[in-house]
Amino acid sequence: MPKGGIRGEPVSTPLEEVRVILEWSEAECRTIRRVGAKVCSTDGEIFNEIVAGCEELKRAGNPDAPVIIDAGTSTGRLVPWQDVITVLDLCKKADVPKIEFAAPVGYRMPETIK
Repeated sequence: MPKGGIRGEPVSTPLEEVRVILEWSEAECRTIRRVGAKVCSTDGEIFNEIVAGCEELKRAGNPDAPVIIDAGTSTGRLVPWQDVITVLDLCKKADVPKIEFAAPVGYRMPETIK
């Protein structure tokens, strides 16, 4: 956390979103799932982290902030769709009001859409 509060105490940055990151691991032949920086091994862990993040957003006065599902990997390796759908289902189960998808790394909008 950045320093700069009273007497060098950490300054907390308000949470603006809950980001679920899905990345394919070639070494483990599976999807690594994180909510923020926390690696989650089970659907239950992901669900609990999503709920906790949404509750923190509500306390911070930002109840409409999104949960962003980020399945675009820096390696270019695609994450299986079932893993993305599982996270989407967990967001729905947690009554997340706004779910968004992050654009894949290196994504460029086609000229025909601009």
